[in-house]
Amino acid sequence: MSLYVKVSSGSPPLKTVISSRINSSPYSGYSIQITSDNYWEAWVGKGASGFETIRGTAIVFDTWTQLKLSINSGYAFSFEINNVLISTVIFFSFFLSFFHLHV
Repeated sequence: MSLYVKVSSGSPPLKTVISSRINSSPYSGYSIQITSDNYWEAWVGKGASGFETIRGTAIVFDTWTQLKLSINSGYAFSFEINNVLISTVIFFSFFLSFFHLHV
């Protein structure tokens, strides 16, 4: 998934940009969030072991930012900001949510 986001101001607490997840075991789905200290963060469900988290870069306020979250069939979870790969995490299995998307 790819989306463009423009953040005009920041303050605690955590803010969710886009999400479709279940916060109980088995943990499933995904989320892109703004942390309380104004960094990008992506989560993906790992079943009974919770969520895998990738911390991104600091937010640049009043600027359009492209966010990409990819999950492929090889169990690789990637997070990109402005076409720069932040991290790829590979794990044995992940669990996608079948619940509604929240924007």
